[in-house]
Amino acid sequence: MPISDENFLKEAEEFSGSKLIFKDEVNTIRDICINYNLVNNFEELAFTAKYINGLLKVLNQAQSIPDVNDTKHIQKDLSANLLKIQEQIRKILTDAAKSVQDQFEEKFLAMNHESMKNLTNLVSDFNIIKKYLNFLKRNP
Repeated sequence: MPISDENFLKEAEEFSGSKLIFKDEVNTIRDICINYNLVNNFEELAFTAKYINGLLKVLNQAQSIPDVNDTKHIQKDLSANLLKIQEQIRKILTDAAKSVQDQFEEKFLAMNHESMKNLTNLVSDFNIIKKYLNFLKRNP
């Protein structure tokens, strides 16, 4: 179980050449997933984040991609997956301390401008995690 390695996040950063923006919060989620045997939930969260990151990339580059005529379906898919990742985070935090749940609600899930910006950055962090997990699966 690679996420249980104490150097996992440091190695993910080294692999990507980028620092995790919300490393402490990613580590909190990681610890909860390890402690409550939710490793699959951690991996699903990373998968959803990578998918969201791809949708954001397509939306940001839609003007220069000739195959993208209508972004409405991409925006709809993005909205649905942002809701999905919020629910995934809430599910992981179910058994966490109330203070941790409240911190995540305020910082990432409150549906205001600041929390959406933070959630997008957390998605970016989990995108890095997913790429690193994929690398580990291909190179055991």
